[in-house]
Amino acid sequence: MPTVYQTFVRSYAIRDVLKGDGAFIQTVDVERATDKSVFINGRRQAKVSDYNQFHDTWEEAYSFLMKEASRRHENAARALSLREIDLADLRNLKA
Repeated sequence: MPTVYQTFVRSYAIRDVLKGDGAFIQTVDVERATDKSVFINGRRQAKVSDYNQFHDTWEEAYSFLMKEASRRHENAARALSLREIDLADLRNLKA
């Protein structure tokens, strides 16, 4: 089956989502897009990578950021709970 290309006037990029420097949504102009790639300035970039996410709408980009923030919050809360248990165990140690 041949690759179907779609032409978008703009896409919405989330840059450096895993660095923890604070995510933001940036509007970018793309020349064309497939299901898995966008072309910017003649260069192909994956729509989903470790450092960039390209979404067709601002709402999709925002939804992704909210889900990612929620996931990170849950992981941090779980880690904190485990450390609190460790601390309680240490406080109960007797010589």
